[in-house]
Amino acid sequence: MSDAPLNLSETLALLVDDFERVPAVGASVTLDAGEFERLIDILRTSRSLAANLELEVRLLRDMEAGREIRSSLDREAADQIKALRVPGGDNVVRPSFRKGAKP
Repeated sequence: MSDAPLNLSETLALLVDDFERVPAVGASVTLDAGEFERLIDILRTSRSLAANLELEVRLLRDMEAGREIRSSLDREAADQIKALRVPGGDNVVRPSFRKGAKP
């Protein structure tokens, strides 16, 4: 078997190429101990690469979902703040300090 690059699709393509050399489906395939260990190492590496890709995709999906949630919360907060405003004026109480003027 060829050296396994650290790319899942290329590694799997190399495995397929190696196994396609078997002349028939019912033909016997023999591997010596070294080839068998190498096949196991390639499969372990492929599994690790697949797990890393799955994790990366899951993280990217979570990040995208977080962006959508933050955007939704920002809109909701802005709507709530607009609903609390007093229409047509401000809500500051201004005291009157004139003599004789009583509210």
